[in-house]
Amino acid sequence: MKERFTMLLVSALVLTYVSLAAFIVLVFPLSVLVFALMLLLVFRRCLGLFASGAIMLFLGVIPMLEIAWMEQSGFQPFEEIDEYTDHLRDPCGTREAMLLISLAIQITGGCMIVVWILQKKKEREDKMEKKKKFEDILKATGRVGVGNVLAELDRLGFYAAPASTRFHGAHPGGLLQHSLNVYDEAMLVREMQLRMKPEIEARLPPDSIAIAALLHDVCKAEVYKPEQKSRKNSNGEWERYNGYRADYSGFPLGHGEKSVIRLLRWGLEMSDDEIIAIRWHMSGFDLAFQSPEIRSSYGEASDKCPLLAVLRAADGLASHILEA
Repeated sequence: MKERFTMLLVSALVLTYVSLAAFIVLVFPLSVLVFALMLLLVFRRCLGLFASGAIMLFLGVIPMLEIAWMEQSGFQPFEEIDEYTDHLRDPCGTREAMLLISLAIQITGGCMIVVWILQKKKEREDKMEKKKKFEDILKATGRVGVGNVLAELDRLGFYAAPASTRFHGAHPGGLLQHSLNVYDEAMLVREMQLRMKPEIEARLPPDSIAIAALLHDVCKAEVYKPEQKSRKNSNGEWERYNGYRADYSGFPLGHGEKSVIRLLRWGLEMSDDEIIAIRWHMSGFDLAFQSPEIRSSYGEASDKCPLLAVLRAADGLASHILEA
C-alpha cells in the first residue's frame, strides 16, 4: 500500500509541475496536451499498446487544430511569446515548435500502433506455425482417421483453447502449445530410454509417441470457458482479470477415458498401448474415491505399457518445467 501511495503521489507531483511549466513557458492548450500525455504515460499498461498509440495520434492533432483556429480567428498569441523568448535564441518560433511537438507525438503514436500490428501479425504466424507442426506430425503417422480427428479438433476449438483454468497453459492456444511440449519431451525421454534399454524400441515407435502425446488431452477441447475473475495483485489489492472456468456439462465422461473414446469414435486407428497410455496418463490424479478394481487396472497398465511411463513423464516435465 505504501509503495502504491508513493507512486501515485510522485505521479501527481510530476503532472502538476510539468503542466505548470508548460502553461508558463508555452500556451494553455499545449499545457493541457502535456498533462494528457503524462496521464497516458502513467496508465499506459492499463490501456495497452494500441489504445495508447491511438490516443497519442489524437492528442498530436490538437496543436495543429489549435494553430489553425488561431490563424482563422485572428488570435495570435505567438508574437508576444516569441518576443519574450527571443533572448533565448530559439531556433524557431512558438508556432513552429508546437507543430514539431505535434508531429513528434503523432509519429510516436503511429509507431506504437505499427509495433502492435507487427506483434499481432507475429502471434498469428506463430499460431499457424504451431498448428501446422501439430497437423504435420499426426499426418506423418499415416493412421486411418487422422484427417477426421483434425477436422473434429478444429470444430471443437482445440487450437485456441487453454490447457487449464489457472495452472499451466491458462491462455488462448495453451492446449496446443502444451500438446506440442509433451510431444517434444516424450521424444527426448524415448531417446534416453532407448540408449539405456534398446530392446524396448519396438514398444515405443515414433508414431505411437505422436498419437499419445499430441492427443492425450483432446478431452479439454471445449471444457474451459472465458470468465471474469478476481485476484489480489502485488500490492494486496483485488483486481479483475480475464480467466477461465471449467464446464463439464457438454460431454461429462472424465479425462483420459474421454480422450480415448472421442478418438475411437472419430475413427482413429489406435494400438492397445496408445489407448492405455492416454487412458491412464493422469496416474494418481485420476484415482480419488475409485474402486480397488480401477486401482488394480492402473497398476497392471503401468507394469506392461512403457508408453504410459513415457507419456506421464513428458506430461509432468512439460507442465511443471516448460510451462511453469
